[in-house]
Amino acid sequence: MASFRYHYYRFVNLPGNHSTGYIACHVERSNPGAYKKPYWSGNMNVAFKDCDREINFSLECRDDEEFENSLHKIDTMIEGLRGTRKALIAENKQRIRDVESMTDEERKKRKGRSALVDVDDI
Repeated sequence: MASFRYHYYRFVNLPGNHSTGYIACHVERSNPGAYKKPYWSGNMNVAFKDCDREINFSLECRDDEEFENSLHKIDTMIEGLRGTRKALIAENKQRIRDVESMTDEERKKRKGRSALVDVDDI
């Protein structure tokens, strides 16, 4: 049975949401001498799942080029997620401004979607 140098598994939705989406990250702990074997590749990956969609990114470190590429994959994901987070916060601020400027009648048409969440409270 494999042991892991790093194992991370978390549901990505807040409790009470219907989806079972998750993120799973694994870096298998290799035994001494494992990289002397031809084609050794431990279980190293990042997986994202939401509803019925799943994507897996393999991570390799059999040589310097694969190691650098694996770090690039992770850094690119982090950069994209940070940028998406910033943009989502900006979009939520716009939503708050829009909802605050609505009349009571306009808010009723939104059918309960007018709740305001300020990102400073998150």
